[in-house]
Amino acid sequence: MARQRVRPILSDDMNPLGMLLKTFRERGGYTRDGLAVLIETTYNYIYSLEEGLKRPSRNKLLSVAGVLELNPEETNQLLAAANFPTAASPQRDQAIRLLESVLNKPGDTQDFIRALSDFVHRWRDNQQSKAEAVTQAIVPAGGWQYPVLGKRFESTLLHAIDEAARAGITDVIVIIPKDALPLQTVLSAFPRIARTFIQQEANSLGQALLAFHQSYPVTHATAVILPDEVDRKGKGSATSEIVAAYNHCHRPVIAVNVSSVREMKDQARYFGIAVLGKQVDLGDQKMKGMLHEMKELHEKPGEQTRLRSEAKLICGRYVLTPRVFDALAAQKPNRETSKKPFRYELTEALNLRGFDAPYVYTFNRDLDPLAKIREMFRSIDSDSVFDFKKYTRDET
Repeated sequence: MARQRVRPILSDDMNPLGMLLKTFRERGGYTRDGLAVLIETTYNYIYSLEEGLKRPSRNKLLSVAGVLELNPEETNQLLAAANFPTAASPQRDQAIRLLESVLNKPGDTQDFIRALSDFVHRWRDNQQSKAEAVTQAIVPAGGWQYPVLGKRFESTLLHAIDEAARAGITDVIVIIPKDALPLQTVLSAFPRIARTFIQQEANSLGQALLAFHQSYPVTHATAVILPDEVDRKGKGSATSEIVAAYNHCHRPVIAVNVSSVREMKDQARYFGIAVLGKQVDLGDQKMKGMLHEMKELHEKPGEQTRLRSEAKLICGRYVLTPRVFDALAAQKPNRETSKKPFRYELTEALNLRGFDAPYVYTFNRDLDPLAKIREMFRSIDSDSVFDFKKYTRDET
């Protein structure tokens, strides 16, 4: 009895899968034997596919596409030729295969799983923050301000809250020391958006932010405005600018003065320093030249520190993501080497990597720093109230 001829699944006169597979294979310089070895099958299997004698699985076709380095369009052509749904994102299938290749290897994969889980959680947080506006700001004023300024303490806060309101922020938390008097002037001037948080222990900016986060966990991007630096030249637009920058990049944003740190060397010991990396192009002309990658951060460098030309003074304006607050909480004192009280440092928490890494926003001006404000207070009567709101509007 004569042997029956095996009928191809795809007809002899119309075999798009076989023709495409052969074209892509020969373009890549592979023989049937060579391709078979790379996708862990046999010569006869590749021959049957090209002749229309067999129909492959979808995963096997994707393996072929990976070996032949097909682009997304070519991969979809191959899938369609075998009557499979095309991949909305071939990269997704390739990522799944990559993960499977690691997980299926013998040995302990627990470290990999933990790292992957952490990455996925951070990615989800980042994606969620992209859809949310910055509506909250923290004004830390629990340190030197109240003991030094006394009755004039409240007047230094008004400009910061006004600046936040101009940026569309609807919830402003003013952090004050436990011995400060109630902020009657502030709360009456901004009754709908301002509230206070009492800091029990004044230690550092990082500690103030962490204390608030531990009481009221920060789950959205939040602006931070230091009231001892006034945006006089920008007429109170500083927070609006960094919020706009965040809305473009969806990363933590650190604001710096336009002048090089070398031009402001006398002030460098009072401020953090950001060393700028390469410019970030987000396709917006308004942001051109304003955003940079962060190369380094330094917390109040000493007089002997060598200051680089691309270093800038951090000027008291930030947009921080929840990951920054989590990084603050993760800081721990080294009990073996440190005898001083432990300081939670914001600059250390901002040394993040990947899509958590902050960008540096350069103002086109310098904010008036602490030293200049102190000089102004010396020149006015101790019982008078300084009008910071007017000061931020006047250029004289």
